[in-house]
Amino acid sequence: MEEDIKTNKDDVDNFYEIATEIQSERIKKRKDEQNSTEHKIKNTYAIFELYCRAFEKDINLENFKTYRKENKINFWIAKKITETYFALKFQFDYKKNK
Repeated sequence: MEEDIKTNKDDVDNFYEIATEIQSERIKKRKDEQNSTEHKIKNTYAIFELYCRAFEKDINLENFKTYRKENKINFWIAKKITETYFALKFQFDYKKNK
């Protein structure tokens, strides 16, 4: 009877180790994907800035929409850039002009 209890406890410990390993892999994979997406977002915005400077255009949302359509930028990357960079730029410009 004691041997059965010990085996069950070992099984639970093994299950916990396996579950922990699976969760660690899931977190690592998610973090890698996020870093990759963040990298793409930053690169896309940096290239857009260079594009605007080269063609003497303002770095604004309208020009970004045109740039996105011309270069077939991924919707989710464009959405994140719009939410992050342009929102921050708008807040900065608003505070500066106030």
